[in-house]
Amino acid sequence: MLNDKPVRVTVEGWLHYQLVSEGGLIVEEGEQHNLILNSGLDYYAIHGIRGSVDVAHVGTGSTAPAVAQTGLAAPLASTRQIGTTYPATIRTAEGVYNYVLEREFGFGEANGNLTEWGYGPNGAASLSVRELFRDAQGAPIVISKDNTQKLRLTYTLQITVGPTTRTAGAVTIDGVGTRTGSYHLCGVGGHAGDLQIVDQIMVAQQPPGMFGGFQNCMSLYDDPAFRTSDYNLWRVMEGSAAGPAGGSAGAYVAGSYTRQGQTYTWDTSQFNGQIVGVTLSCATDYYNRLAWVWSFDPGQEVTKTDLDRLTLRGPSVTWGRA
Repeated sequence: MLNDKPVRVTVEGWLHYQLVSEGGLIVEEGEQHNLILNSGLDYYAIHGIRGSVDVAHVGTGSTAPAVAQTGLAAPLASTRQIGTTYPATIRTAEGVYNYVLEREFGFGEANGNLTEWGYGPNGAASLSVRELFRDAQGAPIVISKDNTQKLRLTYTLQITVGPTTRTAGAVTIDGVGTRTGSYHLCGVGGHAGDLQIVDQIMVAQQPPGMFGGFQNCMSLYDDPAFRTSDYNLWRVMEGSAAGPAGGSAGAYVAGSYTRQGQTYTWDTSQFNGQIVGVTLSCATDYYNRLAWVWSFDPGQEVTKTDLDRLTLRGPSVTWGRA
């Protein structure tokens, strides 16, 4: 039903590199954008967006980056070692997040003439991003590291999700017909439900929520006041009708960069009455908050009785490079 109301995600990344002496002086540094590989876009459906850039890699190859590549040309070293800052997800605008991840090669690691780098979920042959080290003008350079220096790599992955404002749409329900309404993602301040629900739909997961609740659970709402609410402030326990805890989604197709939404079913004895809104929720602080909302227009509500078994599929997620 709701699967044709897609959530859209775009990504881009850049690297800040520093060669640091034993005394803490910055010997060399620079900043550059990178190429997100096709394999990296596929890894989002396995490891999630942020989990796909967990390990840093450097090497000595000089092959120009291309989207079909999956690893470094000549890998030398890999690390998950944190430097001075722990990973952080920073909300910079409505629906825009910077995931900042710092990795550091110590004095005895990655020594040599370094020309290429990448990030991935695990080994150097399974990269999500790859690039050559470059100067401010974009020309390839060599970073010569020895055992008196550390190499600190700070990678920023900018993730943009949407729609974050009410977007008009229509849905078709077998046995009912077409109904109009609106849908959007919810997330404000520290409540990053929009980003979290995207990650969960991508990997088709439903982890436990706060206090025994569920993340990525679907709920139905019967109160007309739901249409005019500030959904960012709603918690699942405030005004929600019973929703199933389970869901299922089809297998991801490599190269599609699309994950179909999960399905949820209410049996004949579960929630009977008028349906004004449908939501997906996830735990973002101490509560399971709304992360995605579908609201039926006035007069377009659906009524379920104890003769009906209702199955809804949540929104799909599509993603690509910015």
